[in-house]
Amino acid sequence: MKEILDWIVLAVAAFFLISFGAGIRSGVRQGRPPTKQTVNITMLWALSIAGVFALRESPLHLLWLFPISFAAGFLSLEFPFSLLSIPGSLFGRLCCIGLDEAEIARNAARQQRFQALLREGVPAEDARRRVLEEEAQSV
Repeated sequence: MKEILDWIVLAVAAFFLISFGAGIRSGVRQGRPPTKQTVNITMLWALSIAGVFALRESPLHLLWLFPISFAAGFLSLEFPFSLLSIPGSLFGRLCCIGLDEAEIARNAARQQRFQALLREGVPAEDARRRVLEEEAQSV
């Protein structure tokens, strides 16, 4: 029974890790960089899973490691937790290997234009349509 529970906990942990990693990639691709906290939490989760395997401990340890990792990553804007941002930036770059720099720049410019239109009071749907029209004209 414990082995089944170990596999379930490991599967759920892997799901969270993959989901957050994919979210980081997706956000960067769309021109919306993730927060430091998101990257640091994901990095700590990856380290927790790696640590469980490296130390040959039970995956049930992830039941307390994941919440602690979440709390430490959430606090990563304040010292001493802010030191997590140093390896976190490397981890974030690893998550984004293979993304097209030109596509990221285009998407970031599109996001900025959309936000500028919203600040001018243009309704969201109209702003979206205008951004797409402007982009089509510039190509």
